[in-house]
Amino acid sequence: MKKTAEVILSPLLINSYDIKDKIVVVIDVFRATTSICVALESQFKSIITTLKIEDAIKLKKEHNLIAGERDGNKLEGFDIGNSPSEIINYKNSIDEIVLTSTNGTKCIELAYNNFAKEIWIGSLNNVGSIAEKLNKTPENVVFLCAGWKNKANVEDTFMAGKCLNEMKENFDIKSDSCFLAMRLATGETTELLRNAEHYMRLKEKGNLNDLEICMQINTSSKIPKVISFSSGIAYIG
Repeated sequence: MKKTAEVILSPLLINSYDIKDKIVVVIDVFRATTSICVALESQFKSIITTLKIEDAIKLKKEHNLIAGERDGNKLEGFDIGNSPSEIINYKNSIDEIVLTSTNGTKCIELAYNNFAKEIWIGSLNNVGSIAEKLNKTPENVVFLCAGWKNKANVEDTFMAGKCLNEMKENFDIKSDSCFLAMRLATGETTELLRNAEHYMRLKEKGNLNDLEICMQINTSSKIPKVISFSSGIAYIG
């Protein structure tokens, strides 16, 4: 019997799916999961994510960096925003990032609270590595798209579909959400993503450098995973 794969197009739909004991790949291409992948590629040793702003502030200490945004805007008092370009360019000797975001960090908590067996972090940067690893694992998989404030979006659905197109020989894929994602991912990448609503939103806020990094495909071999979770705080390595 083949393994199964599902795509959850919005976190609002998570209760319609059984993710218990499955690998859940959390996707927030613009920008949280890209920021996490970039941080590991940039030799940061660990990433801590939390949904609550106050938790991120409490976790601030001498040798880490707090990064965060709400509605696409950098949070007041934080070192940087939810920004892969700022992470890459950060010159200080810091080995840990605490990250809170509007959509992506919420999905990490949702996956944990719904008893995922493992929680992986997916972006276009590491889509090939994710697909290759999933093809070799025996577990069923669910792609959890962060979307934007519970609405489905193009970029996260596209990433899930691109991954599934590399997995279809090894998985039993039957759901409409999977087929929608896979069909979307056959389109031309740049044109699709540059017409996405959240691309436009972030572009208007002056985040073009971030967006260019987020659209890069297979620039990372890292597969960030949630190592532990406690009181709404995820530890990723």
